[in-house]
Amino acid sequence: MKYQLSILDKKDYGLLDDLAKSVSLDEELDKLATFIGAFNNNELCGAVGFSFAKETPRLEHIILAKNYQRTRLGVILLKAMENFLEVSGAKQYYSYILNTNERMISYAKKWGLKLKTEGKEGSWFYKSIK
Repeated sequence: MKYQLSILDKKDYGLLDDLAKSVSLDEELDKLATFIGAFNNNELCGAVGFSFAKETPRLEHIILAKNYQRTRLGVILLKAMENFLEVSGAKQYYSYILNTNERMISYAKKWGLKLKTEGKEGSWFYKSIK
């Protein structure tokens, strides 16, 4: 399946909100993050959000529509984000995952993120991209 990838503009944030609601996202969207969206036939079917709030970029969200959760779209979006970060000069990025979200921790490890610090409520992971 072919996807059209693009940096989401503020005008696309309504679509992003709809996508988040459709999958019952369990956290508030960080609207200050940069989002790369994947479109199929003008439908937003997935997005990855990352921020540059600190010196090291941070993966904030990866959201996939239910029909795309068992496809390679997540990998496509993560690769697009890593390419963007690498071109921007980043050497690694971090992600904070709640300890109760075992599925995301499993995906993070499969994607190559390594545990940096473990806390009571969540853990920090990182990945080198160069």
